[in-house]
Amino acid sequence: MGLTGSKKKENSSEETEKEEVCQQRNYIARTRARPDDMIAKYTEIFRTKGVLPEFFLVHESKSSQYVDEDGDVANEFYQETISDGEKHRLCRLMKNLRPKGKERYKIPRLKPDLPVVLWEIGTNQ
Repeated sequence: MGLTGSKKKENSSEETEKEEVCQQRNYIARTRARPDDMIAKYTEIFRTKGVLPEFFLVHESKSSQYVDEDGDVANEFYQETISDGEKHRLCRLMKNLRPKGKERYKIPRLKPDLPVVLWEIGTNQ
C-alpha cells in the first residue's frame, strides 16, 4: 500500500501573491537607509559644502514659561500675603496660569543629541 502521486502541495495563486509581497517588503526593509548611512551622508555634505544640514538644527522648542491672566510672562508667579499680625509671606500662584507654548528661536540651535563631532579650524593669515 503505497502512496501514489506527489506529497508536494501546489500553491494557490493567493499564496504565491502573499509570498511575493513578503519578499518585496523584506527587500525594501533591507535596502532602507540606516541611521549610520544617513549621518555619513550629512557629514559628507557638511565637509564638502561647509553647510550644516537642517536635519541637525532645532528651530523651536517647548517654552518653560507661563502667562497669567494679565498677560505677564514668567517662569513662576508669586503673590505677597499678610498672615496673622504683620507677617508678610510670598505664596506661589498656581491658578489661572497657562503655558506659553512653543517658542521659536531667532537663531536655530543644534540638536542636543547631535551624533557628529564639530570643530573649528583656524587659519593663520
